[in-house]
Amino acid sequence: MVHPEDEDIVYVNNYSGGNIKTTDGGQTWKGASSGYSGANVWALALDPLHVNVVYAHSGAGLFRSEDGGANWRGITNYIKDFEGAGATKIYINPHNTDQIWIGLDEPPCMLLSEDEGLTWSVQFIIQEKIGYMVGDFAISESDKNIMYVAMDNRYHASVDYEGRSCHGVYKSSDSGLNWYPVNNGLEGTKKEIKSIAIHPIDPDIVYAGTRKEGMYKTTNGGQGWLSLEEGLPNDISIQSIAIDPNFPETIYAGVENGGVYKSTDGGNTWKFSILGMYNNSDIKSIIIDPSNTDIVYAADLRSGVYQSLDKGEMWQLINDGIDFKAVQNLAISSDGDVLYTGTMGGGVYRMALEEYRPTLTSFYPDTSDIVKIIKGNSQIFTVYAYDMNCKELQYSWFLDDQELDEETKNSHTILGTDNLLGFHDLYVTIQDSAYMIEVSWIVEIIENPTNVTENPNNIPNVFFLGQNYPNPFNDMTTIKFGVKEACNVKLRVFNVIG
Repeated sequence: MVHPEDEDIVYVNNYSGGNIKTTDGGQTWKGASSGYSGANVWALALDPLHVNVVYAHSGAGLFRSEDGGANWRGITNYIKDFEGAGATKIYINPHNTDQIWIGLDEPPCMLLSEDEGLTWSVQFIIQEKIGYMVGDFAISESDKNIMYVAMDNRYHASVDYEGRSCHGVYKSSDSGLNWYPVNNGLEGTKKEIKSIAIHPIDPDIVYAGTRKEGMYKTTNGGQGWLSLEEGLPNDISIQSIAIDPNFPETIYAGVENGGVYKSTDGGNTWKFSILGMYNNSDIKSIIIDPSNTDIVYAADLRSGVYQSLDKGEMWQLINDGIDFKAVQNLAISSDGDVLYTGTMGGGVYRMALEEYRPTLTSFYPDTSDIVKIIKGNSQIFTVYAYDMNCKELQYSWFLDDQELDEETKNSHTILGTDNLLGFHDLYVTIQDSAYMIEVSWIVEIIENPTNVTENPNNIPNVFFLGQNYPNPFNDMTTIKFGVKEACNVKLRVFNVIG
C-alpha cells in the first residue's frame, strides 16, 4: 500500500503475517508489526500463572507476548530443523509453566522448550512425514506423567485418502520420554483424531473427537475405546472438547458445521445445544471459565465468539472490537478475567472481562537506588505500561509534589541546575478510567566532582556498558557506554535466539 500523500512511503504485508515499511521508495525497509503476530493464527495458548504472557503461532512462526499481545517477539528458531512446518497446537504444561509444547505438521511431531522458546527438543515424531499432523495434545491435570497426542490427516479435503488410515492416539506415561499407540477399539475407523480431552480427576478417562466418525471414550487409559452414539451423530467431526472441572460428567463438543453438543452423564447421552447460535456454526474451540463453570465460550469460524452464562443452554455473540469474525482459537486466564481469541485473517484479540489495573512492564532508571545527576547534565526517566482493558493510559509527572503540567507522556527529563541542587522526589502516576499505579524515584542533583579539573572532558576512568532503555523496545533503544581512551568501538546487539 502506497501512502496517499508521499509515494516514497510504502507498506507491504506478508501473507504469512507481518508488515514492513519503507520511507525512501524501497531503498531501505524496517519492521512495522508491533503488536502483530501474524494474520492467520493457527494455535494459541496462555500462561496459566501470568495473564499477560500469551503464545500464538501463525504462518510467520511462533510468537510470545509479555504484555497481553501489545508487542510480540518471535521464538521460532526450531524452524531451521523443521522448515515449512506449521504449529497445530500450543500447550503450556499446567504442572510446570516453564514447559512449552508445540505440535507440528510435516513432520507430525511434538517439540518441547523449557527456556521460553530459546531451545527446543523433539519429544515425539511420526517418521511418515507427508500428509499427517498433530491434531491435539493434552496433559493430565491429576497425573503429570500422563500425556496424549492425537494424530490427524492434514490433506483430508484436497487429496483422495479413501481407505487410508491415520495414526490415532499415542500415550506417554513418563512425562513424554516414551510414547506408544493406544488404538484398541479404533481399528475400524480411519483414526483421524481432531481433539482429545482428559478427565480432570481420573487420567484413565479420555475423550477423543474424530473426523466424521463421532466421539470415542476410554475408561482404562486407552486400552479400549468405545463409540459414544446416543444423541451424537457418528458422522460428525468433533473439533474441540471441554470438560467441566467441577462437574466432570458435563462435557461439551464443538462440531464442524454443527454447533455444540452437550452431555451431563459422562458422554453416555448427548443433546444439541445451540440455542442462540447459527445451526451450521463451525465450532473450532470451546473453553470453560475456570472461575465460574456456568460460563462457556465457543469460537465459530463463521460468526465470531459465543458466550453462554448458563452451561450452554443459551448462547450470545460477544464480538465487540473483533473485526475478523473467523475465530478459531480461544484461551482464558485462570481467574476467568481475560479472554484471548486467535482469528483467521485478523491476528490475536484480547477482551478483559473484568476491570484490570494498568500493568507496569519496565521503568528506567532503577528505583532502588538514588539517581544522581551532575549539575549541567540531564537524565531521562521512562516508564512502560499497558492496559488489559484496552483503555488509554494517562501519565502525570510530579516533582516534590508539584505536578509538571507540560508532561503527559511516559517519559520525563530532569536537567541538573543550580536551583535543583540537593534531594528531590520524582514520581509518575499511570491511570486509566478506573485504577492508578505509581512509580517513584529519589533524585539528587550534585555539584561537579572535585576531580573535574583533572578530567575536564568527563572521560571515564574505566570501560563501562550501561543498561539499554527503553527495555523492552520495538524499533529503537538507547545504550550508554564509555571508554577511557580514543579507540574504534564495535557494538553488537543480539536478540534472544542469538
